[in-house]
Amino acid sequence: MRPIPYFLFFIFWFLFSWFTPTTAYWRDSGEFVLSATYLDIAHPAGFPLYSQLANIFTHIPFGAIPWRVNLFSTFLASLSLALAYVLCNKIILKSFNAPIRLANICSLIPVLTLSFSSAFLRQAYQAEVYMLNLVTLEILLIVFLHWLYTKDKRFLHITAFLAGLFLGNHISIVLAYLLILPILLIYFRSIVPFLVRAILLFTLGASVYLYIPLRAQTTPPLNTGQVINFERFYNLITNQRDWKVRSTEAQGNIPTAIESNFFIFNENILQRISKDFKTLTKEIPLQEMILAFLGMCLLLYSSSVTGYTILAVGISNWIFFAGWHPDPWLVLILSIGICLASLIVALCMKLQYFAVKSKLPIALAFASLIFIILGSYRPSFAKELLAFKTDQSVREEGKSMLKNVASNAYFLTEPSLFLLHYMTDIEG
Repeated sequence: MRPIPYFLFFIFWFLFSWFTPTTAYWRDSGEFVLSATYLDIAHPAGFPLYSQLANIFTHIPFGAIPWRVNLFSTFLASLSLALAYVLCNKIILKSFNAPIRLANICSLIPVLTLSFSSAFLRQAYQAEVYMLNLVTLEILLIVFLHWLYTKDKRFLHITAFLAGLFLGNHISIVLAYLLILPILLIYFRSIVPFLVRAILLFTLGASVYLYIPLRAQTTPPLNTGQVINFERFYNLITNQRDWKVRSTEAQGNIPTAIESNFFIFNENILQRISKDFKTLTKEIPLQEMILAFLGMCLLLYSSSVTGYTILAVGISNWIFFAGWHPDPWLVLILSIGICLASLIVALCMKLQYFAVKSKLPIALAFASLIFIILGSYRPSFAKELLAFKTDQSVREEGKSMLKNVASNAYFLTEPSLFLLHYMTDIEG
């Protein structure tokens, strides 16, 4: 397995980098270019980890600044595909005791599932935090599962530190922590001797958020919330400010945290599931989702702890972002890909049981890869890549968002505000 993830990373980064756009995308992209360039403070909850990591790429000594920040996204996208392979490989080997060759082939399934998704492609080419959210959860899962499989206390310590550190990218990860908590309770007795140390390491990782009030004192261009005291810091990281802004003046009430952050509770849950399922089928073919559901059941049966972990992470990602556009659902798409791979491995293992010396299991594994490629490939794939490089996708997104606004209207949308700051502070 060792050379394969490196091969995947370099091949995909070469491909993605070739089409990297040289300008800021619509939505929040202008804001995150500023955040990366000036180590600025973005909208709640601040995203300090993204700002600090993306800032490294702004020091590349050539190319436009947006291109450098977008290149960070292509780096993360390529890394996420390599990590998806490593994570799936670890799960297949441990949960199904599959032969290495079979595991190596089937571990490509979540890589294909992600790379053919339109949401993944968009996130690979814009300054945004969702791709880093995917990468951080992949790393966390690899380390966490390694601790579950080996009970090596060093990996428990690493998990604790990374769990705190990765909070600094996106607050949605908290929901994944809460759903994984039952697993830690099962192993609570073995954790107790290291509990205090783990809490200290978690706190040390989470201290990345101290960057926000410290940086606010230097007044960078955006400096969202002017976080110069504890109250403003609390308002930023908890989104209290937005809850108050979104309150309806006519009703005079302030939405609760649940109502503001979880769209799933703003309407009938079954309706929400139905709408989001239709949206998801545009990212993953329906037949693959059905097979992935069967794979999830097999994974839960084969290794209940591993299956529950993957299911919890995927479900938590959807719950937090239910009702949004599909771009934040990359973690959910990864989970579906791993479940799909689990089904293929289980079928191959069963086939191998009846035909020990047969090559049919390997043939079935390769056939499944072809099935996914044929089912997921879009004829417009190459055109979509070119649309990013030529900035056509940026114009289309902007027109789509503003199409219902009157030509003589006085308006200011959040993305246009961020782009205004971007044009002023980056383009001059």
